[in-house]
Amino acid sequence: MAEQLSSEQMQQIMGAQGQSGEQEEQKRQAEEEAEAQRQTMLAAVLDASAKERLSRIAIVKPDKAKAVENMVLGAAQRGALRGKVSDEQIVDLLQKVGGGDAGRGPKITFMRKAGGLDDDDW
Repeated sequence: MAEQLSSEQMQQIMGAQGQSGEQEEQKRQAEEEAEAQRQTMLAAVLDASAKERLSRIAIVKPDKAKAVENMVLGAAQRGALRGKVSDEQIVDLLQKVGGGDAGRGPKITFMRKAGGLDDDDW
């Protein structure tokens, strides 16, 4: 029966799957450690109100929060920060990341049907 795999072949297949699972586990652990280190660094450079604002923003727009966090961490690594980052500084960074459209809100366009009721129909 050529269709059946020998026990050696089965062990090789299972071993390969086990190794890839271990590699994925190691990769996941490394990512978790990097994220924990990132959060520790952020806690060291942000004051309480700035941390709170960033956490609220991360709920709604995680990409914007990540961009601001990257900017803060980059400034901290360059030594450009003097003291802790305040809430006002986070707002300034958000405006830079958002392109200045933070105060306007979404744009609404009304699509009207052509040939609807016109003033001439009366």
